[in-house]
Amino acid sequence: HKKGMIFLELEDVLHVEADGMYSEVFLTNGQSYFVSKPIKYFEALMQEAEFLLKIHRSHIINVNLVREYIKEDGYFIRFFNDKQVPIAKNKVQDLLNAINRM
Repeated sequence: HKKGMIFLELEDVLHVEADGMYSEVFLTNGQSYFVSKPIKYFEALMQEAEFLLKIHRSHIINVNLVREYIKEDGYFIRFFNDKQVPIAKNKVQDLLNAINRM
């Protein structure tokens, strides 16, 4: 935010996508914010919020908001807004375990 800071509830985060030393935070309301923090910063927040899960070197998702798990031409999840995010093959079991804990 150019004129200050925005404080977000972690529950409102749909997913975080890495972009070098920056990240883009996508919210459930459709807004997104480009922030000057690397994805490692958000990995630390995962300790506070069990529903946040790193499923790819570039993606952290809110497991509570996953609508569909897709295993076709790779691995993906789809959110309620139809946005798809890739899952690293070695993170599929972590995702399935997290979904089963819900």
